Amino acid sequence: EHFLFQGLRGAQPGLIKLGRVGSLESRALGPCDGRIEFARPGYLVFTRDGTLMAQAFDPRRLAVLGDPIPIGDRVTIGTTSGEFSVSRDGMLAYRTGESAKSRLVWLDRSGKVLDASCPPGNYTDFDLSPDEHQACVMIAEENGTSGDVWIEDFSRHVLSRLTFNNSGTVWPVWSPDGSRIAYGANPSGSYKIYITDVGGRGSIDSLALEPGANEGP
Repeated sequence: EHFLFQGLRGAQPGLIKLGRVGSLESRALGPCDGRIEFARPGYLVFTRDGTLMAQAFDPRRLAVLGDPIPIGDRVTIGTTSGEFSVSRDGMLAYRTGESAKSRLVWLDRSGKVLDASCPPGNYTDFDLSPDEHQACVMIAEENGTSGDVWIEDFSRHVLSRLTFNNSGTVWPVWSPDGSRIAYGANPSGSYKIYITDVGGRGSIDSLALEPGANEGP
């Protein structure tokens, strides 16, 4: 009947929230900077300041017990995420920052690499252009918590930076005609949708979302 989620509001730190199915009420259990998992028989596993933490949790009383303890260092943390997973039998897997960098590559249907032009980076939130000649991608900073939108030109093997917000930029998406890119960002503490020309020219339009729309599971 209950579930865990990360609550975000503006520029404030994230919180571990406990909710109940069928109710809009929730309560905070402590700070975190990524997602949360419940591990049997009774632990919360979450990220805080780049460290993977575990804290005893009583599922009957729905309360945390004692202080959290570190169980992993330099855990990869994307925007409001954390790259770890706990199995039902207690096995934990996570990825560290040293192994987080990836590359954008073309593969054929057998899995053979056809082209790998760009240098390794913290690539996330990828979208292919309508003509399939370019891709927009969010490249996170070294700590994995923020970044900006870049465009890769496959024919020229060039990466060009599109945004310079460094303010929680997420989910870039091409327009159907390939002339503009929409993305989310929170420079003022609340997420909005911005639209910009692929060449970085022209003004940026903002489509305001409802207050609190950036809070969710």
